[in-house]
Amino acid sequence: MPELPEVEHARARTDRWLRGERIEEARSFDALVVVDAEAFEALRGAIVEGVHRRGKHLLLRTTDGRALWFHLGMTGHVQALPASGPIAEPALPRFTRWALRTPRRLVVLTDPRRLGRAHAGPVEAIEAEHVGRLGPEATDASPALLERILDTKLALKAALMDQARLAGLGNIHAAEALFLAGLHPERPSRSLRPAERERLAAAIREALARAAVPPDEDLVYVNEGGPNPFLVYGREGQPCTVCGAAIGRVTTAGRSTYFCPRCQPRRPKSPAPRR
Repeated sequence: MPELPEVEHARARTDRWLRGERIEEARSFDALVVVDAEAFEALRGAIVEGVHRRGKHLLLRTTDGRALWFHLGMTGHVQALPASGPIAEPALPRFTRWALRTPRRLVVLTDPRRLGRAHAGPVEAIEAEHVGRLGPEATDASPALLERILDTKLALKAALMDQARLAGLGNIHAAEALFLAGLHPERPSRSLRPAERERLAAAIREALARAAVPPDEDLVYVNEGGPNPFLVYGREGQPCTVCGAAIGRVTTAGRSTYFCPRCQPRRPKSPAPRR
């Protein structure tokens, strides 16, 4: 399930494959995933300026002022294949939803669950529609930023996952950051003290950095059978690596949230950061 580190991995790979290349062919194979097939296929002839990330969204910009926005959904993967003439659908990987061909390679998006999306058009319109309402980047988390975005009655984890408040922090890494900071996911956001916000800002950056994957390495999402490297996510009932208590699970904003009931008490306190 792609979260910010996986999306950054996809961005770095796609940028390396496409930056400076001329798109010789653009094909859409799924009307649910590709919002406007005609606009997508009109990318033919454009030269790729670069591929950028905003939160968990990806933006391919071209030198003529167009953009391709795409989101990986739950099971989206970007792959590169050798270019061998015009795109032939029977030769594509299973679940291919769109494909771009350059003189050197074929770049495809596969997505078994069809929850990803793509939309091409003028860069200003695409950015306004798809990333204009995102909050500051989670990688830039600071105590001052958290003081501003957590001024709400929302539960702490729900506020952290609100993309209009903080862009890029998903279910897994919000849980991991809260564990590292020793904060209960259902604490009222406004109840955090300055020292707790300082711990949380550092923990968000650490959780994301821990999960970074070099672009040269292939990855398999946890929900697709990949290894679970996380401290609490997906470990309900297992012993906490810090105190040995059984990891618990609650539902926050409709998502499963894993936490240690001993290391992350509901009542506000100021323990040392959990590492």
